[in-house]
Amino acid sequence: MSGQAGAMLAVAELELRRMLGGPRPWVLGALALGVAALGFVVRRFAPAPDDPAAWGFLYVLLLMFLFLQTLGILVPLLHTSGLVRDDLEEGTLVYLFTRPLPKPLVFLAKLLAAGGLSAAILAAGMLAFHVAFALGAGASPSGAGVTTHLLPFVAAGALGVAGYGALFAFVGLLTRRGLVLGIVYGFVSELVLANIPAVVRQLTLMHYLRSVALSRVADGLSSEEEVRELLGVLDLVPAGQAALTVLVVAGVAVLASLVAVSRIEFAGEQQVEGD
Repeated sequence: MSGQAGAMLAVAELELRRMLGGPRPWVLGALALGVAALGFVVRRFAPAPDDPAAWGFLYVLLLMFLFLQTLGILVPLLHTSGLVRDDLEEGTLVYLFTRPLPKPLVFLAKLLAAGGLSAAILAAGMLAFHVAFALGAGASPSGAGVTTHLLPFVAAGALGVAGYGALFAFVGLLTRRGLVLGIVYGFVSELVLANIPAVVRQLTLMHYLRSVALSRVADGLSSEEEVRELLGVLDLVPAGQAALTVLVVAGVAVLASLVAVSRIEFAGEQQVEGD
């Protein structure tokens, strides 16, 4: 068991090096910082509203639409949709399969590495946004705090990485068009269906991620009626139930991926077995 754990760590380290050696995570990180800079510009130069609590409302909207619903889908999509097929194109998959690990554990190690990097990018971006928004006003943004707003969004982002990452990784195993299908699913299905009232939105992960992200918004923006109206329109579920739902979906997708990767014969694998 310890030998397999060490081999998994080695595979995860290789995956991190591979990803950090390419432009993808740096571009995504720069994009997250760009969104944070946008928060500073908006807070610094936008006309002051009549109700100071409206700054907190704007803070929440920017975090939700720019980070959770955009980068929260894009980052795991780009990092997990080609976990195996990227290695096929680079010719490194055969080397990975020479490791003393079953294919499912190789895949799992790569998925954990990609998920960890994705979660780190989102968390760093959200933290930078919070700091930039505060600096734009010279103080903490009105009605928005670390424990009531930033941390729930960071938690929702991490859950999104787990849920979306597992789904996109599974689709990427089944087809070479995983990136395209992920874009269609993430930016059409999730963004459109998640905003349709009633039962339809409950079929999307974004509905549950919103429930986690906005679980404590009313605590810090109690005087902001628009926020309370927003929470009512979104028909949020309890945060614990929402988190469990996302984790169950992620778990099912990971199990399906492990079964699939154990049955798929990849190019070069037969040669390795013959050697």
